[in-house]
Amino acid sequence: MAKAHTVKQGDTLPRIAKQYGFYDWATIYNHDQNADFRKKRPDPHVIAPGDQIVIPDKTTKEVKGATGQTHEFKLKTRVTLFRTAVLDAAQKPYAGKKYELTAGEKKFEGTTDGGGVIERNIPEDVDEVSLKVWVDGDPPRSRARSSSRSVTSTPWSS
Repeated sequence: MAKAHTVKQGDTLPRIAKQYGFYDWATIYNHDQNADFRKKRPDPHVIAPGDQIVIPDKTTKEVKGATGQTHEFKLKTRVTLFRTAVLDAAQKPYAGKKYELTAGEKKFEGTTDGGGVIERNIPEDVDEVSLKVWVDGDPPRSRARSSSRSVTSTPWSS
């Protein structure tokens, strides 16, 4: 039976979907019983504490396969684009600088582009990211002496 969810501060549709075991937040947003919610919140990326959302019943999918054979199943995951520009105090880009981006359990390493931009697809339900950029050279071999600049960011409602 469908149940109601009251949006709390910090909730996003992807996070709510994951909480209830749904792969795609659109399944919840587009559910027939959420028509009033869609009228109130036509942009699914903007929800507010106190909003009431109906969580539909989950459906199952059966896949038949012969025993004694190997079958391959692929797990779908959803991502969101993390994009930022790393600039100095004079608004000039830190181009070609190594970085380390931590998003949930995943770590990404790379180099900023010519405009100081970093773009990475990160898991959609991540609550917080941490970014280290080495502006004065390469990352040290020992993480104990890091000369990086760190930024912690909480994503927008997505």
